[in-house]
Amino acid sequence: MKKILFMILLILHCSTSPTGRKRVIYGVTDTEINLMGIKAFNDLKSKAPIESNRKINNYIFCVTNSILESIKEDTENKGWEIVVLKDANPNAFALPGGKIIINSGILKVANTNDELATVLGHEIGHIIAKHSKESMSHIDLMEKAMEIVNNVTDDNEIVQEVMNQGAKYLIILPFSRLHELEADELGIVYMSKAGFDPRQSIQFWKKFALISKSQSAKLFSTHPSDESRIKNLEDKM
Repeated sequence: MKKILFMILLILHCSTSPTGRKRVIYGVTDTEINLMGIKAFNDLKSKAPIESNRKINNYIFCVTNSILESIKEDTENKGWEIVVLKDANPNAFALPGGKIIINSGILKVANTNDELATVLGHEIGHIIAKHSKESMSHIDLMEKAMEIVNNVTDDNEIVQEVMNQGAKYLIILPFSRLHELEADELGIVYMSKAGFDPRQSIQFWKKFALISKSQSAKLFSTHPSDESRIKNLEDKM
């Protein structure tokens, strides 16, 4: 087992996130992950219904550009692009390469400039912190670790299952929750720089929690519990 751990440590590359968090980045390059994000973004634009309401688009672009303009010195991304989908589901997500997808339905929850800035700052935080690249690194690293374990345990099915479950619940999911909290933290910094009120982020996430249909236990959720998110934001104010 010591030999296994040593071999795993040899392929680790440590780096630091924008909040100063130590993390492991392994395998995929920035160029590769950005190309994946751009391709996914273009595929989605070609298939999903795009919001045509000029007032909605101008409003969302105005808030987004205010944030991006205020942090342009903090980011390597040059090709920021946002698309608003005509979708009633209040959702938004970010892709590597500076791509952001916003459903027009988010405006049912984000009722003010500050609340919309909360959503956009959060998604921009995911991109700047390179969370997609970090997540892919964890998955790739666990695959390499399982290959090593399989080689020294003669493909024992029980060991493989333990490794699979351990990777999912002890590494991949917790880091996903950590990414969400870190994106929250970065988001309130970015929206503050643009002149929005970060205190309104707490109000937004409280409202968002009320419409969430997920009843999953915190351990098995890729998102932080509502209580964890709110407390973290309060601590950061």
